[in-house]
Amino acid sequence: MNLKLDFNKLPKYTTGLFLFYFLISSNFLGELYNCSLQKILNTNMLAKHFLGVFTMYTAVVLANDTTGQTQYNLIGLSLCLYLLFLLTTRCNIYFLFIILFLLLVNFVLDKYIEDLEKRIAKFENESNKDGVTDSINPALNFIRINSQDVSLLKLNERVSRIKQIQPYLFYGILIVAITGSLFLLKTKASNNEFNSYDFFVGKATCPI
Repeated sequence: MNLKLDFNKLPKYTTGLFLFYFLISSNFLGELYNCSLQKILNTNMLAKHFLGVFTMYTAVVLANDTTGQTQYNLIGLSLCLYLLFLLTTRCNIYFLFIILFLLLVNFVLDKYIEDLEKRIAKFENESNKDGVTDSINPALNFIRINSQDVSLLKLNERVSRIKQIQPYLFYGILIVAITGSLFLLKTKASNNEFNSYDFFVGKATCPI
């Protein structure tokens, strides 16, 4: 059993963090739980975090192609992304807006890559069909096949460039999250009523 966690794959699964933000935005559905579970989730932060990790795991699996990934890796990556999520929630609103914008850009790029890869697969299927050509006009066949090869090359280059950009978006999110959380920690720590447990674990309810 391979228990080595591949952190290099973490930027690839950032889309799961964006989906996680979207899922928890539907918090009003919590009233559908039975009263006992509602009471636990409304008063116990550790129970909230347990449910949060499970939800993050679900978001990672739904938002990404997990072919070839072990459950150990998926759980480990989900925990890392959940820790990053907690870091983003320890920022003030301005840093958080920047993070959400970067997550949105990454999500859009991810969907754009999926669209490009579908077009590439379509071109490859057409190339395979054209593999057997007639000999009536070989020059025309050559031009058509060469044009498809050029289009495939351009699409693959575009996908490659976008995939090179995505890790930088992830590191940008990480840097903004760390900077924002340190900035908020410094601000909160100057308050006599500062509680480190509440800051890092969170409160069941936020003061309005």
